[in-house]
Amino acid sequence: MKSSVFREKENCPNKKELLRVLGKTFKYFLEMSGFHAGYMHEWHFYGKNFGWQFKTADSKKALFYLSPLQDSFLVTLGVREKEKNVLLSSKLPEIILKEIESAKKHPEGYAVYLMVTDTASFKTAKMLIKLMLEIRSKN
Repeated sequence: MKSSVFREKENCPNKKELLRVLGKTFKYFLEMSGFHAGYMHEWHFYGKNFGWQFKTADSKKALFYLSPLQDSFLVTLGVREKEKNVLLSSKLPEIILKEIESAKKHPEGYAVYLMVTDTASFKTAKMLIKLMLEIRSKN
C-alpha cells in the first residue's frame, strides 16, 4: 500500500497542495469529503506513519477517513459487527464484499480499505459509504 503524502504535522493540506498531489483524483476527493450532511468534517494528524487524514464522523463514531496519496487516496471505514453482516448480505460489487469479508478485526470494528484511483474505484467507494449511511441512519 502507498504511504501517506502529508506526514509533517506543521503542514495541514490545503486545496492547492491536494490538487498537486491527487492529480486527476482531486475532484473525487472533494466530492467524497463533502456529500455527507449532518456529519462533522475535519483534518486530523495521526502521526508520521499515517500523516494527515480527512475524517468524517457523527457525534459517536467516524464514518470514514480519507488519506491523500500520490495520484490517489485511500478510503478507510470502521465497520461494526452488525454492519458487516448487513453489508455482506447486500448487493455490493464482489470486490467490496471480498474486502469486507477479509477485513481485520480491531476493537472499534473491522477496518475496510478502498483505494480511489479512477472513476470506477470512486463509484465503488461512494456506493459503500452511501450504504453505510443508510445502515447507520436506521440505528
